[in-house]
Amino acid sequence: MRLKAMDAERVDIDSLSLTTPMVHWAPAAFGVKLARVYNDACSAACIVHPRRLIGMAVLPTQAPDLALQELERAAKLPGLRGLYLGTHINKQNLDEKTFFPIYAKCGELRWAIFLHPAATVAQLRAHLSAAKRELILGRTAARLLKL
Repeated sequence: MRLKAMDAERVDIDSLSLTTPMVHWAPAAFGVKLARVYNDACSAACIVHPRRLIGMAVLPTQAPDLALQELERAAKLPGLRGLYLGTHINKQNLDEKTFFPIYAKCGELRWAIFLHPAATVAQLRAHLSAAKRELILGRTAARLLKL
């Protein structure tokens, strides 16, 4: 169905991503399971349509150490080329040092990081702007130049 819609709109390639609330709402162990199921399914779709679909991995960022392990696992899956990340993780800002190893690994992999607003519709603009501001003014992006 998605490919037909892409054809109708003359879209050559599209990215697959899990929408909010992603998996960071769940207890850590369950979040890992959810991330693995999604990342495996996303990769499977990309294998079937490698010239049409790019996968964006999701991570259990509520547990950064587990998220890094899942990132390393997901990076080996065919078709995944980026990370799909909320603009905050359970009230933690993205410039928290606990997330730096994830960003550094994404830089090493040359993976894109897509920020999806994690707020209500009324808060989206301000929330996305604040997340970008934190990453820039907090010098997170500057510390990890490969991003």
